[in-house]
Amino acid sequence: MDEKLRSALIVNAKLLVENVLTELLTPYLIADFVLTFEENELIERQKTSQLRASKLLQLLHTKDSSAYHAFIATLNKGGYSYIAEALENNATGKMVRRYSDADTHSLLVEGGVPARPNCYVDRPSELKKVRSALHLLKEGGGWVILHSLSGSGKSVLAAEAVRSADIISDYFPGGVYWVSVGQLDHSKLLTHMQNLCLRLGTDVQHLPNNVEQAKERLRQVFSRELPKSLLVLDDVWSTHVVKAFDIQCRILLTTRDSSITEVVSGPVHKVTLSPGLSKEQSLGAFAMWTERKVADLPPEASLIYKECRGLPLAITLIGALLKDHPNRWVFYLSKLRQRDMRRIKKMLAYEHQTLAEAIDMSISNLDPHNSKYYRDFAVFGDGMKIPTAVFCTLWDMGKEDVEDTMKTLSEKSLVYQQPRELGFDDFVYSVHDLQMDFLKLTCPDITALHRKLVEGYRHNSDGDFSLLPNDGYIHWFLLNHLLKARFYSEIIFLLLNLRFIESKVHVTGPADLLHDYIRYGRIVIHENLAKKKDFERFISINAHLLVGSEKPDLMQLALCQPSESEVYKQAYEIASGVCHSKDVYLDWW
Repeated sequence: MDEKLRSALIVNAKLLVENVLTELLTPYLIADFVLTFEENELIERQKTSQLRASKLLQLLHTKDSSAYHAFIATLNKGGYSYIAEALENNATGKMVRRYSDADTHSLLVEGGVPARPNCYVDRPSELKKVRSALHLLKEGGGWVILHSLSGSGKSVLAAEAVRSADIISDYFPGGVYWVSVGQLDHSKLLTHMQNLCLRLGTDVQHLPNNVEQAKERLRQVFSRELPKSLLVLDDVWSTHVVKAFDIQCRILLTTRDSSITEVVSGPVHKVTLSPGLSKEQSLGAFAMWTERKVADLPPEASLIYKECRGLPLAITLIGALLKDHPNRWVFYLSKLRQRDMRRIKKMLAYEHQTLAEAIDMSISNLDPHNSKYYRDFAVFGDGMKIPTAVFCTLWDMGKEDVEDTMKTLSEKSLVYQQPRELGFDDFVYSVHDLQMDFLKLTCPDITALHRKLVEGYRHNSDGDFSLLPNDGYIHWFLLNHLLKARFYSEIIFLLLNLRFIESKVHVTGPADLLHDYIRYGRIVIHENLAKKKDFERFISINAHLLVGSEKPDLMQLALCQPSESEVYKQAYEIASGVCHSKDVYLDWW
């Protein structure tokens, strides 16, 4: 959707939500193909008229510009011409309305910008540097590179820099779109780009099939529809990610290595952050955590600051400990000074050695159950946002119990919790990369942990991985967990199993599956190489048909393969076994 139209919906959201009765509008919107029947059901499930109007507004944000114009026409038909006029006046510039704080909050939530931490420490000089650099993007595309060492608060400052109604109104009225990057291989990079395309309104049936297509699609969207928006790439590690997102738009990028942007086109504005908080800021943080005045802090507060060198993540972790035990200043100081973490220190950079001690103390301060749950994060990849349902499987626990556990870990600043994307009512969870390094380094048996996760999913699917429910995670990463669990024969079985292939492609599309054949193909023993080639060829040839929501029946496609193909043989066997079902297949051979 054009950013002026999107902006009009956002700044008039309160007017819409408080006045519109959706039942007067949805029949027109369904008739005009703006809403599907499934989307209308989502609206009707809401308990109040305001919640239904809010859901309608959320859905409109995922549509293109034609949906906006159809919505205007529907408002006029439904007796809301005054709302239609307000929207049009704002969209055409006849009545310029600036973003309010509430509008800004809604826009940032929609764009996936992280919320402010529980205990936010104001860093005015650093914030001013970031916002001054963003000002340089006001008139055109370019890059603002925010760089410093890990744990220095880059992501928090980046989010805070755009958390301003004035910044949004003056610089980025088209919105802010946040992408958490981390360490990505080629296939996961494509997935991130495809997800961004979906968030920007690309029809799921027309998602790009490779990185170059995704790059061009994003370039067109940002240049034509969202020229005054900001793309935030958080925690970028490598040049291949930077090249993929070099789409000539406004970009704010956080990284520990500013040299990775030497390959980009357009102006680059580098902002080097101080790696640590000042003494005053650190003591202010301790005062907030312990709910006392700075003047009332004990002398150990300054000594702890000195030991941590003001590293924001370390200050936050120790502050969270002191919130629960405000009389343990001497104890935590002695632990920082004396804790024997020599094995970890050898593996972490010098500036992070005290942080390892802070993380260890934070975990040790948890009750045994929560400590065990937190250490289980080591099973996941760096920088990943894990949905609630995955932990339900890993811990054999209900959704509410998982959320209660995560609330405890979040309050200790050990886990970051944020709402899942639009259309879901649960959360995703992640940990800082330095905390993840610590968890992996201290995990006593990582193989057993991967096996625990695999067995949880095996139980949920009654032993048949082709029946796995889509939890937004496992179809993408099952083979990786099987590899780390050393279940090599199962990887071979699944790569050569048409039922599993059908299940995976339905969720991930063909690109990720083709990369799986590359990533794990070396495990396939010689006698199965011909079968592997049959499956690779089948997916490659039909990849263009297997993208989007309206996929053809994969079994019928498989029956069109040569009769000597392993794909055809399995499809024939499956089709022969459904004679009593409603499914009918045609055999062309």
